[in-house]
Amino acid sequence: MPCLPPIYISCLQPSSSIPLPLHPSHLTRSRPQPLSTTMSAPHPPQFEIVKAFPPRGEWRLFRLVSHSTFTCHRCGGEKKSKMVSFHKEDWENVHCNGCYGYVLSGRAAESSTDTGLAS
Repeated sequence: MPCLPPIYISCLQPSSSIPLPLHPSHLTRSRPQPLSTTMSAPHPPQFEIVKAFPPRGEWRLFRLVSHSTFTCHRCGGEKKSKMVSFHKEDWENVHCNGCYGYVLSGRAAESSTDTGLAS
């Protein structure tokens, strides 16, 4: 073995007394905790929100902890999704992610069948 200073020799020898630091990815992951939103009206108990996306005009999109079944206020379809949106903080009228994107794209404002939703 070449002549190395003592510090290098001790680094080359395995040591079981030094614990290795745990990287955050090695820790057990738990289910995301519900998010306390900044909306003024309380949300319905069937929705546990994990992420609130930034508002876009009078619309806001939310990611839920688990899939929820609801009827979209705009298209009338029965939906099962983790993504829901609301217009003007109206928690009674749930909108699906597809209608949220459609209304925000501006196509709904051009359509005569979607009066009042794109305002």
